[in-house]
Amino acid sequence: MEKARRVFVHLMAAVLVGVFVMAAAMPAFAATTAKGKWYQSGNGAWWYHYDSGGNPQGSWEKIDDKWYYFNDDGYAVAGWQKISERWYYFDASCAMITGWWVSPQNLYYYFDSGSGAMAEGWRNLDGKWYYFYPGYGHMAVNTYIDGYYINAAGVWQ
Repeated sequence: MEKARRVFVHLMAAVLVGVFVMAAAMPAFAATTAKGKWYQSGNGAWWYHYDSGGNPQGSWEKIDDKWYYFNDDGYAVAGWQKISERWYYFDASCAMITGWWVSPQNLYYYFDSGSGAMAEGWRNLDGKWYYFYPGYGHMAVNTYIDGYYINAAGVWQ
């Protein structure tokens, strides 16, 4: 009984930490979908020009139901980006990845469906517990974390 209580307390603490981390990680997304056109610069970088004039700089923008982040120079970012102390991944089209993603090195990552931030630590996804290495984000497999066995599918046993 004592072991079950300790496991329950540990898991509840992980859930509460996860809730606070997710709340802190939520970027201040724009409320509306931008209207405008994409342009590619001579160096291959993409930028977006609003129909009303100007372009996004140092900000998030939702365009055609996808989220993009534009750096201070106004270019859409791609690949790994650390924004406001959280890690995000943007695909080759510069769109933010959400949900499960497998890297070219065959490492599994999870990006929060709401904020897009990379998962770190313990996460309960669809009723299964996974562990994502803090600072690196890839899912643990075939190992013990905090005394709990993580199987080949990345699920806590």
